[in-house]
Amino acid sequence: MQQAVQSLNSAYMQATNGDDKVATPQAAQILQNLAQCLRAQKRPIDAQRMYERALEVSHRLYGDDHASHALNHLCIARCLRDQGLIPDAIKQYVKAIQIWSEKDDKECLREMPEVPNARSEEHTSELQSP
Repeated sequence: MQQAVQSLNSAYMQATNGDDKVATPQAAQILQNLAQCLRAQKRPIDAQRMYERALEVSHRLYGDDHASHALNHLCIARCLRDQGLIPDAIKQYVKAIQIWSEKDDKECLREMPEVPNARSEEHTSELQSP
């Protein structure tokens, strides 16, 4: 797993030239992948920071109401839960649900290319169901 973290850090440096102001979909995806590795290593604080950075990049790219932001909020919530910060985790879960519930299935899928397509419409319907 450590090798994956190093490779992702290297990929991020190549994608951004080390400049955190660079906002590309690739940079956001690399940060999300890096965060997943850090969470798998039981480093929820570091993972949370990477998800927050990915969310910042996504906000610069897509504005405030893009469906892909919900994935970052969901992942931030999981990191907060891992840290025992349950009230803060709930707030992030609620943000994710609000974003997804304000969009129809097709719009969610169009804005979240990282969601697998095989069950995508069924999956987003499940997420939007009360």
